[in-house]
Amino acid sequence: MSIYQARFNRYLENRGLKTQPMPRLAFLGDGETDEPESLGAITLASRENLDNLIFVINCNLQRLDGPVRGNGQIIQELESAFRGARWNVIKVLWGSEWDPIWSAILKACWSSVWVSWWTANVQKLVVSSGAYVRNIFLDTIRGC
Repeated sequence: MSIYQARFNRYLENRGLKTQPMPRLAFLGDGETDEPESLGAITLASRENLDNLIFVINCNLQRLDGPVRGNGQIIQELESAFRGARWNVIKVLWGSEWDPIWSAILKACWSSVWVSWWTANVQKLVVSSGAYVRNIFLDTIRGC
């Protein structure tokens, strides 16, 4: 759906009906991308030059009905599928190199603030403006 929303936004922009370009963010799991419908339209987005679309894919190797096929190779499969469809791919892998960053965040009490803020606002985050999200998040941090 995010591909079609991005395409429709581009349609509105090209006709002067929408003046401010807005990127579309699609948050997917690797279980969702295992479905043919999810990856079937990614060539449409590159063919239409939809640079207003960003996919964030969490590879946790889980689906609702069990483990993802291919297990540990899913990251490479997804990378090659998106690169094959002419997407720019930025791959961020979890590893021990992240530990110093997270420990610094924990020392600054960000972890507890982030968890409480995220739990209370996760659904509203998706539909709210950036200004709203910043204000709520900054208010929460000030209370730390």
